[in-house]
Amino acid sequence: MLADLTKKAGKALVMQWLQSSFAASKETAYPLQLAYEIAHAFAQEAVARGWQPPAGALTPPSRVQYAYLRAVVGLQPRASKLAPVLSEFSEVRHVPHTADKPPIEIALWKALLVKYDYPDLGVVDELCSGTKLTGPIPPVPMFERVFKPASLTEGELKIGAKAAREAVVHSVKGSGDDFDFEVYRKTCEERTSGWLRGPYRLDTLPQHAVVSRRFGLKQGPKVRLIDDFSGSCVNLTTQAETTPSLHTLDVVAAMLLQVVCKGRGFAWVGKTVDLSAAYRQLAVAEESLWAAYVVCFNPRSRKPEIFQTLALPFGATSSVYGFLRVAHSIWYLGCKALHLCWTSFFDDFVTIARKGEAEVLEGIIRKFFDLLGWAVSRVFECGLSSSPWG
Repeated sequence: MLADLTKKAGKALVMQWLQSSFAASKETAYPLQLAYEIAHAFAQEAVARGWQPPAGALTPPSRVQYAYLRAVVGLQPRASKLAPVLSEFSEVRHVPHTADKPPIEIALWKALLVKYDYPDLGVVDELCSGTKLTGPIPPVPMFERVFKPASLTEGELKIGAKAAREAVVHSVKGSGDDFDFEVYRKTCEERTSGWLRGPYRLDTLPQHAVVSRRFGLKQGPKVRLIDDFSGSCVNLTTQAETTPSLHTLDVVAAMLLQVVCKGRGFAWVGKTVDLSAAYRQLAVAEESLWAAYVVCFNPRSRKPEIFQTLALPFGATSSVYGFLRVAHSIWYLGCKALHLCWTSFFDDFVTIARKGEAEVLEGIIRKFFDLLGWAVSRVFECGLSSSPWG
């Protein structure tokens, strides 16, 4: 229906129809595919117009954002209306709860990857089944081919697991200051969020359970939790055939040069879109949970406590590869589907825009991440920087 409407009446009419006729109620929301086509058509038209509202249709940027919001709110319909659409994506309907990605959002993500010819559809399978912490890391077609062999087998890791975990647990001591309380507080918050479960007694762990030490690393005003999967030898079992190429500052500089040269006469602004607790938004594979135990010091009981991490731990080699594989697909879709001018560096997406379009662009990007089920840092809600690039 939308395709016919677009061909006969043009995209400007599609935008007017979106504003006036699209159902915004969750009770009356449109099915996934139709809602996606509507939102996609609107976003493409906005990009084609350089984020300028069409004459006589939508004028202030706030109305453009509002119309887009009304369009995409249909992607949260009642489950009864999803059955015909989601049946096509039956293989992605069972997702580890820690992945925090409902089937509808994964189905949309997969549909977009297929539509825009993404060369690594296996990334969907990894997100749905979780990332393995040990053994071979799945190769990614577009990543650089670099062979990094394992120096320990999973079997060898399991053989020494009992003695190793006892040594790790008994070595955990407090630092004697408030730092212990902060690490333990954040650990308890992760348990509340469903990213961890426990605590467990040492004598109740499975025979081959591997325990890694958890500690805190102070980064400015924040404390980042680090899980030492190298010390527990889990990282020694990973083997990679490809390695991701990150968009470092030289890539950002090259992008800025191209933007400024081709967009003379415009004021440019930029913003880093930061994913919130990025690794924790992806799950550990069920078959790797035996190697996913962590231990930290409880400053109240003055004893170590053991937990099992269900979300990707910060400190595991496989976590890096698994997350960057997913992040690359998000960057790709932003470029291909929305024509965004941005780069990807771990959980940061450096985004460039002309000053006059920044307000609309912010809403589009935020909704793009919402649609795919990704939480962005609250810092992003402050909007794009008002200072123009040089």
